[in-house]
Amino acid sequence: MENTLIIAGSGGQGVMLLGTLLAIGAIEENKYSTCIPAFGPEMRGGTANCTVVISDNSVTTPLPDKINCMILLNEASYNKFKNSISEGGTLFLNSSLITKTDELKSIKQIKVPFNDIAQELGNIKAANMVALGSYLNAVNPVKYDSVNKVMSDYFKTKPAIVEINRKAILAGMNFNN
Repeated sequence: MENTLIIAGSGGQGVMLLGTLLAIGAIEENKYSTCIPAFGPEMRGGTANCTVVISDNSVTTPLPDKINCMILLNEASYNKFKNSISEGGTLFLNSSLITKTDELKSIKQIKVPFNDIAQELGNIKAANMVALGSYLNAVNPVKYDSVNKVMSDYFKTKPAIVEINRKAILAGMNFNN
């Protein structure tokens, strides 16, 4: 099994953190993974994306030709990447910010209001974790427990961040589209 994923949004939306947690979560489960970041000209507000590959076998290329999933956090990312997904793939869309979508043949679109859910939880910065939860629930590339462990280690000196991120991941996992 191999999952290929592009995560895209603007700088500051937590694109790289989301990719890192997934990739290291896969390693926790003795899977192979890569996470390749790409930044626009600005760190905050510019474009950012990363490509994550999670596989049961060695990853032959960190930048695969076929992408079977995308998490798109804003409209600019949707417009840039929507036609790059492989037939039969799944788009996870932040319906809080992506309001106009095209009918894409043979592509499943899962629309979740990542920002709205994060705002209801009390921290808009957790929108990326809502997206992570939605992806984990639908695709199951790694277990929640693995991602939770990695996140807890990553933010071990910031328990409040761990707690809001846990809530956000679970909210994303439990959102009924």
